[in-house]
Amino acid sequence: QEQIITFLKRYGRTIIAIVVLSITALGGYNYWQSQVQDKREAESTRFVAAVGLMADGELMAAADRFAAIEYDTGRQGYGMLAGFRKADALAQSGDIAGGVAAYDAIAADSGIEEFYRDLARIWAANLLVNMASPEEIDERLLRLSGEDSNHRFSALELRATAHFRARNIENSRVLFELVSEGAPISSGARLRATQMLGILRPLVETVSVKNPLPR
Repeated sequence: QEQIITFLKRYGRTIIAIVVLSITALGGYNYWQSQVQDKREAESTRFVAAVGLMADGELMAAADRFAAIEYDTGRQGYGMLAGFRKADALAQSGDIAGGVAAYDAIAADSGIEEFYRDLARIWAANLLVNMASPEEIDERLLRLSGEDSNHRFSALELRATAHFRARNIENSRVLFELVSEGAPISSGARLRATQMLGILRPLVETVSVKNPLPR
């Protein structure tokens, strides 16, 4: 009993302080978790509302809502999704330049995973494929056309389409063949590439090669 009394006299305040701090820390952690959950629910509600506006055809209003979510939350979680949807809404409204700029901003953000940055590059090129030169599309997508890229066949297909539009028939054929031979059998990209090759191969011998493909 005397040893217990002595121990408590010596360490009692320390023990009480540790217990109080532990309880306070636990309470703080639970409060923080609650705040995070509330924030996520609020972000979800705002995001769904913006998606609803887009579905109703109110594209510019939706773009503004997505921009506000992106600004308030940063490009993580719903903020990143909002950035992609903002770009899509702008493009659908006819503001192609605005859509491309929004995708380019995502692609330039080093705080985002490279997979999503590259996806933004693909979508930006997709918006430009019918108006930009094949050289610009090549420049945007050359790295993503490599064998180690998750977006290889999308990048190759877009480059092939840009060259076809510019009547660079041989370049287009080479790129579509890479898609046809390498993309998964069940993929839409492979089917489209095979169909395009049926159109292109008879034309190859009748045209000269313009602007050979960059390597």
